[in-house]
Formats: sequence, C-alpha cells, structure tokens
Amino acid sequence: MEKSVKSIILTGFLVPYLGAAPYIEYKNEAQFQYDNYIKNSNYFRAGYKFDNNMYLELGETQEFGYKFDGVNWTFKGKIEFKNENNNKLETEIRYTFR
Repeated sequence: MEKSVKSIILTGFLVPYLGAAPYIEYKNEAQFQYDNYIKNSNYFRAGYKFDNNMYLELGETQEFGYKFDGVNWTFKGKIEFKNENNNKLETEIRYTFR
C-alpha cells in the first residue's frame, strides 16, 4: 500500500509534463463459476490518460494499458498488477469489416 501512495504522488508531479488527463475510477468484479457466486472485489483507482492513447492507473492494484484505432483495426492491451501471485496481461486485436 505504501508503494502505491508513493507512486501516486510521484505520478502527480509528472502529469503536467506528460500531457495527461487525470481521472478517478471505481471498478467492481463479481466472480462466478457456473451458477455459484465466488467472490466480489471493489477497487478505487486514480488514473491518467495520456495524449498517445495510453493510460496508467494506481491504487490497490496498478494497471497500464493502451488502445490504438486504425481504419479497420483496433489494438488494445493492458497489464494489471494485483499482487505477487495474481497478475494478468490482456491483449485484444479486432478487425471490423466495412
């Protein structure tokens, strides 16, 4: 937790130089297996969206991601750090027929 607070403060000082737009976000994740409820997680994050379609979110978990749109293509990805044993990398590539 202390590491997250330091990261938020450091990022706050860098924002004016990076051309970022700050925001706050609430995220709720409900996990199910078949019909059974497993658990519910709630997160509050402070984030920054940069001019180059990248973003950074800091809080109990940290996330860095991007999104680039072409005429027919969209590329999206993120890496999320929850704890030492539970991290994820997600990538999406979409082609739209026009």
